[in-house]
Amino acid sequence: MPQITSETLQRANSQRDHGIALESLRGVQRGLLDSMTALVDGAKAENRDLLASEAREMDRLTLLHAEAEVLAGSRQEQRNRTVDAMNRSIAKHGVDVRPQGEVRDDRGGPAPGWLPGWNEYRTLEARAVAEGTGSAGGFFVPTEHANTFVDRLAAQSVFLNAGPRIFTMSTDRLEVPKIGSSVTAEFVAENTAITASDPTFAQVVLTPKKAAALTLASNESLADSRPELREVLAYDHLRSVALLLDLQMLQGDGTGNGLIGVRNFSGVTDTELGAGDGAIPTLDDVADAIERLETDDATATAIFMAPRTWATFRKLVDVDERYQLAPDPTMESRRQLFGVPVRTSSQIAVDETTGTSTDTSWIAVVDMSQIAVGRRDGVRLEYSRDYAFDADQTAIRTISRWDVAPINAGGVELITGVRNTA
Repeated sequence: MPQITSETLQRANSQRDHGIALESLRGVQRGLLDSMTALVDGAKAENRDLLASEAREMDRLTLLHAEAEVLAGSRQEQRNRTVDAMNRSIAKHGVDVRPQGEVRDDRGGPAPGWLPGWNEYRTLEARAVAEGTGSAGGFFVPTEHANTFVDRLAAQSVFLNAGPRIFTMSTDRLEVPKIGSSVTAEFVAENTAITASDPTFAQVVLTPKKAAALTLASNESLADSRPELREVLAYDHLRSVALLLDLQMLQGDGTGNGLIGVRNFSGVTDTELGAGDGAIPTLDDVADAIERLETDDATATAIFMAPRTWATFRKLVDVDERYQLAPDPTMESRRQLFGVPVRTSSQIAVDETTGTSTDTSWIAVVDMSQIAVGRRDGVRLEYSRDYAFDADQTAIRTISRWDVAPINAGGVELITGVRNTA
């Protein structure tokens, strides 16, 4: 497909008719979404992360999408003003608005041609209800908009990128049913009655919490900055939300309005290293955690740890002082341990207290199919020119609502008391 650039947006926005310009801008947005989806699908098909060049292209497309949304919001606001003018004209001149026909004057003839017809007015009214007005900044209305930005958020979030089971929520509570205990299976002799048994059922309850960010920027800086400040802020908001989600989904403790993350899931096995004060982790510690997971009929699909902990594993040497993960120090070691992908996050603490040690961290060996993530709102980036109207500022706001919970506590193995020095 042809490459979409800033010039493409300007051409779409150059239409004099606000409705035509708005539709043109939405068409450009759909093209941007198709391009972003193609990048993500290509990487998924090859079971890999985005290449550096693809990530740069994704960033460019994301920022163009944000710019298109701002332009579309402005056009929607102008369109709404036209509709308001129509209402004022009707009130002033006594024009009759007939539900089954066009707007007509007091003699039954067509009203002046610049006024929208009744059907067009109802369409605009429906859009205003569904999409919000430009004075509220404009919304990422079509479903595919939200999904694309969720994908982009997942690419930046270590936890979401690890592949948990994501449930899209339509209310503020979602109950995910699960089997608490299974039926009893047995071999029986011919003509022998089978012993009846019943499974027990339970549920995982997800209640999304809101992650949000707000920035006020002067309209002069938005107009004059190069590179575009609006694009920089959009990217920064997205990254900040991704880091917050990692912090909460990995080690949130549920205080305040936060989530309860993997570190504090109830019922998971917690194996503390050392004899009370923590210890340096070994490959055996991870192998043992994988074994415990498999004993509970789970399959390790991700290992989470702090970058400091991964550095500890990279520096492990054999009896000949050769690095165990990458004997050739000029080569990067694969981010895997025993075939399980290792995912590092700066949001994992390295200052926990274990005994007398105040510098410990933790490792989680997880079956991500046993982790439920509720997504009420993916990520919604909105702009408002009216929030700080007296200061001539534009407000940039990002909102996202999520929750996380274990489907089966046996799908998580924690290793705590992890140190990097003796």
